[in-house]
Amino acid sequence: MLIKAFSLLLRSIVIFGLGVTIGGVTFEIGGNDNIAVGVAILVFTSGAVWAISSFNEPLKVLSVTASKISGYKNKQARKSDMQRLENEMFRLKELKDADIVTEEEYNLKIASLKKHYLEL
Repeated sequence: MLIKAFSLLLRSIVIFGLGVTIGGVTFEIGGNDNIAVGVAILVFTSGAVWAISSFNEPLKVLSVTASKISGYKNKQARKSDMQRLENEMFRLKELKDADIVTEEEYNLKIASLKKHYLEL
């Protein structure tokens, strides 16, 4: 939803700039305030209708950027989960080496951790 709102904002800025530019050019060419204002209002109105009707279609640049950011966050979360599981495996190995955990408990927990690790 944020991407759609930002797309609407960017479209509105473009339409405003376009309306001011076309209105200013019309005023310089024609020299009549009424014609320049009328052209600017026409551009603003048609642009507003276009921007509002395109609300559900976010700009491609914003969609691509959002998907890349989402992919990066997912990659970081996966990397963090893998690191946590690796640390847990090393901790279990140290516990087994110190004879705190039996061989059977160690094998059960390692098998469980390996299963989660491979699922990532």
